[in-house]
Amino acid sequence: MNSISELITTVLEVQPHRGQKMAERLCLKNSETTTISDPTIALRQLSKEALRAAGLTEKQACKLMAAITLGRLAYMPKSDAQAGITTIDDPSVAAALLMPILGWKCREHAAVLIMDIHHKWLATEVISIGSKTECLFHPDAVFTAALKHGGKRVIIAHNHPSGNLAASPEDISLTRIMVKAGFLIDVPVLDHFIIGNGDYKSIREETAIWNEISSIKDVV
Repeated sequence: MNSISELITTVLEVQPHRGQKMAERLCLKNSETTTISDPTIALRQLSKEALRAAGLTEKQACKLMAAITLGRLAYMPKSDAQAGITTIDDPSVAAALLMPILGWKCREHAAVLIMDIHHKWLATEVISIGSKTECLFHPDAVFTAALKHGGKRVIIAHNHPSGNLAASPEDISLTRIMVKAGFLIDVPVLDHFIIGNGDYKSIREETAIWNEISSIKDVV
């Protein structure tokens, strides 16, 4: 049982043709009028309102949302940090801490992962909630959160609900501002992650921003 329409049929206990029609209405299956490249992205972004608008009853919408939520939780990898090893010594560890917070949101969220001078994880805070395509946040929010927890190192992150991990020009510009601000107040920004579709991208690994700011060389 591999297709989404078959899974919907099983979860909702409806006839196969009904499950197929529901999948098409929810843009989870190719049809004569709808073409989709990755139905799993659309599935993870579904809301209860969208399910009701597609013709599901209140009970059916609740059942399907519960199944989707279980799938999200099962898909999230458990990091060493979550298991008790709280030193953030690799981008994958930081990303795994951020994934449960940012990974499957329908709107863009921004968060800051806060560490001490030895890169020990202290806290993670969501600092802004935006729209499906934009999330604005200011250095003040990042560093206020860091200082509240006694943080000396931070990693900032935001999600792309579309699953496209490419950094926009605005993402690059914001990263440059954050890195400069962190250096000035001696709370270095070690990276900026884009989270989406169960994966992440490190802007530090993808750009030369940290090298461009010569004063940052002593950060890590």
